[in-house]
Formats: sequence, C-alpha cells, structure tokens
Amino acid sequence: MSTELIKFGIIVIAVILIWIFLNKSKKEKGVIKTNLNKDYPELAQEVKAMLQQNKKDVVIIKYVREKTGLGLVDAKEFVDKNRPSS
Repeated sequence: MSTELIKFGIIVIAVILIWIFLNKSKKEKGVIKTNLNKDYPELAQEVKAMLQQNKKDVVIIKYVREKTGLGLVDAKEFVDKNRPSS
C-alpha cells in the first residue's frame, strides 16, 4: 500500500511539472510573438524591403526564421503584418 502511494505521488508531481513547463513555453512564445516588431525593428524594415523587391514569401519567411528562431506560422504572421498595404 505504501509503495503504491509513493508511485502515485511521483506520477502526480511529474504531471504537474510537465503541465507547468508546457504553459511556460506557451507564454514565452506569446511574448516573442507580440514583441517581435519592437525587438527587431531592423528586421521589420528588411522584410518590408524584401517584399517591395517582390522576393518570394518562402524566402522571406525562411530568413525571418533564421534570424529569430520563430516557428513557421509565427514567421509567416510576422511577414504578413509587415506587408505594405496596397
């Protein structure tokens, strides 16, 4: 009975730690995503220049990912936000 209780306690603690880690990662991604224009103003200018030169979106998104470490979706959103309005 005692060992079963200890195993259960270890599992509960592991689940809590995993949950905390996953939520922390989500919060950090949100901070990076929302503050990207403030943190990388020169990157935003580079992206705008690349868009004006009619470079392919794939190339620009890859460049943003290399510079920031963002995921594919976040990098695409960054490029789209910096696209000049027509």
